Amino acid sequence: MVAAPNGADSRQKWEQSNSNAAVRSVLDGANMDWAVPHSFRRIVTSMLHEAGIPLVRIADQLVHADPSMTARVYLGRDLKGE
Repeated sequence: MVAAPNGADSRQKWEQSNSNAAVRSVLDGANMDWAVPHSFRRIVTSMLHEAGIPLVRIADQLVHADPSMTARVYLGRDLKGE
């Protein structure tokens, strides 16, 4: 069990299933209604790629078995240059 973030009920177990609602609340409060909690994975993936981090390491960070899936889904690229 992970400790609840500031402002959350510390008696409630903090899990991914209840973190989406908390993230949604923060995004709505920041007028970022276009974003979803998964948006952060795409943003971080793009930042790591732009920083020159090897695709294999990015895929490992995202727990992807296939780096080509990371490139295709998160970076909008295929490894054939198309």
